[in-house]
Amino acid sequence: MKTYDFISLGEVLIDFIPTGKARELSINFGGAPANVAVAMSRNQFVTAFCGMVGDDDFGKLIAATFEQENIDFLCPEFTKEATTTLAFVTLSESGDRSFTFARKPGADMFMTKEQIPPEQIAKTKMLNAGTLSMVGGPAKETTIYALQEAHRQRKIVTLDLNYRDQLWDYDAKACAEALQNVLSYVDLLKVSEEEVSMIGMPVQEALDHYNITAIIETLGANGSQCHIKNKLLRQEGIKTKVKDTTGAGDAFWGAFLAEILRTGKSNVQELVETDFVNALKMGAVSGYYCVQQKGAIESLPTYKEILAIKNKLF
Repeated sequence: MKTYDFISLGEVLIDFIPTGKARELSINFGGAPANVAVAMSRNQFVTAFCGMVGDDDFGKLIAATFEQENIDFLCPEFTKEATTTLAFVTLSESGDRSFTFARKPGADMFMTKEQIPPEQIAKTKMLNAGTLSMVGGPAKETTIYALQEAHRQRKIVTLDLNYRDQLWDYDAKACAEALQNVLSYVDLLKVSEEEVSMIGMPVQEALDHYNITAIIETLGANGSQCHIKNKLLRQEGIKTKVKDTTGAGDAFWGAFLAEILRTGKSNVQELVETDFVNALKMGAVSGYYCVQQKGAIESLPTYKEILAIKNKLF
């Protein structure tokens, strides 16, 4: 069984974006957990993705993309049903995006918990859960199992909360309750300004209540901040004229987590000694780079590209 620095758990997404030509759409591959897996791979870590795709053109595109990015695909086989989540994207004149999501009825993008053995988690340094359907079904069971098992083994467990959980599950209250059921297994939690209320209590209280090491809050163009016990670390945003920040959050999170791993912290006890300020800076640079390059998965920067910009800015 292969050893991985990082396993990302979640769903994949195909964006269909108008090109401006009649009846022509560009196809972009992404989704938060998939993007973060690519970001980690480009930051020089051995990476795997844990999720299901359909036995269709889109599923095969995803599999080929992972192979190109040197990411192992842990799903044992393609599913007979096309399970790729589709996003039909419209663009305003300013380049801002709006999304219409389409998921096949009954489709589930997650492997079952039996397909993620404890021995595999034991050979992994960090387990990340991305876009989740935590309210019910196999996705909920798999997510809770994976986070709980990684936590039991004292691995570094990270969770990237995504507001689309509310859109897809149509029940913000149920989604918030499901989130609170897994927070006690999480070491590093990423939320946006809009999502922080889903924690259900003030951030500093949540750190103690759930024993979370750090809650990282992204603030869009205003940067990010890292809440650790009795302390707030803030990183200002890098100025850009680009209005569409699609992809910035995934780029930020991938670079932030890569910096955590790069410090050599291999267990939860060592996390409290982490230089979170430097990790915030690496994330800021990565998000900035991705936005400047229009936010496609191909725009996620490598470690050398992040360092080159960071050295100029800081």
